[in-house]
Amino acid sequence: MASSPFSNLDLALVYKSLHHATFNGVSADQYLDASNSGVIDVRSPSEFAHGHIPGAKSVPLFTDNERAVVGTTFKQQGQESAITLGLQIAKGKIAYLSAELEVAIGQLREQFGSQSRPLIHCWRGGMRSRSMKWLGEQLGYQLDLLDGGYKAFRRAGVSHFKRSKRIVVLAGPTGGGKTRILERIARQGQQVIDLESLANHRGSVFGGYADRRQPSTEQFQNDLLMQWVRCREDQVVWFEGESQVIGRVVIPEELWQQLTVAPMIFVDADVEKRVQFLLEDYGSRDLESMTYAATRIKKRLGGLRYQEAVDSANKGDWEGFCRVMLEYYDKYYLKALEKRGPDVLRKVKLENPGRLEADVDIVALAEILSKPPRNPREEKA
Repeated sequence: MASSPFSNLDLALVYKSLHHATFNGVSADQYLDASNSGVIDVRSPSEFAHGHIPGAKSVPLFTDNERAVVGTTFKQQGQESAITLGLQIAKGKIAYLSAELEVAIGQLREQFGSQSRPLIHCWRGGMRSRSMKWLGEQLGYQLDLLDGGYKAFRRAGVSHFKRSKRIVVLAGPTGGGKTRILERIARQGQQVIDLESLANHRGSVFGGYADRRQPSTEQFQNDLLMQWVRCREDQVVWFEGESQVIGRVVIPEELWQQLTVAPMIFVDADVEKRVQFLLEDYGSRDLESMTYAATRIKKRLGGLRYQEAVDSANKGDWEGFCRVMLEYYDKYYLKALEKRGPDVLRKVKLENPGRLEADVDIVALAEILSKPPRNPREEKA
């Protein structure tokens, strides 16, 4: 877009007007409850990369370097000098920013409808987002501000993770094929949140993907939040049994507290069949990565078992290696069982990992286990 419409613009006056203006925006809770509009994030590229609202379009007002220079000016010369510099930088980029903004709005309207009003935000809903909202309006678009910005979105996430839902945890020893079972019931219409997929990690010490990097914990939690808020509270929400830390990302404490007391269905299978399943499903025969996997839990394995695992790997005896590692993880999962009482725990024996027998209906079982307690007053009525 040509810059001529803005060539004689006094951005200092615009800034002053926006600074004192009152804006009626959309709250983070309103956005999470509806999630029916697109989002434009005007923070710097590094801020966006560290964590952003899933699906947001990045249209940074300042590059990382520009933001750093403005910040340094603020520290060394004060607020007024920093504002003046920021305005100078922005004025030189208006044509570029206008074009980027129009592209982002066009993409979001294709996704959410031509009448949708994209939300625009920065870190705290300050001048960066106000300025870009103003620019969008000069181009003829209607945009809404996200009240409190990205910081408010993160804060609202904590509140939403505290909301109680009918969680059921599918647990079991490594190699039992829990992920495959969850994939099957998801295709049947069950609400399944795949933590391992969101984390880009299989969950156990075997679990990293060589060709995929894990997201930051912040981004993992943002992605998880958007799936969590879409789950209906009157229906079961399935999770696979995991540690709170999956690779390097962390399940939010508020959700973790629910997972630790939720009903559990524990699926198990013969050790030898689980060994074969691991070798087929994980497929890794990389000596370096598997040795590193054993080294990570060396203290917990003990010196003798650790050396046995390493020796097996060095000889290419992957079955032996898996047996040693499974022995450790089986003990871990047995400890998890001790935390669940008989009223919220059911054990299911699988003939083959990842496959449910015809007479095993874990969906019906989950409905029973997660059924809300009856209200005695309602029963009397």
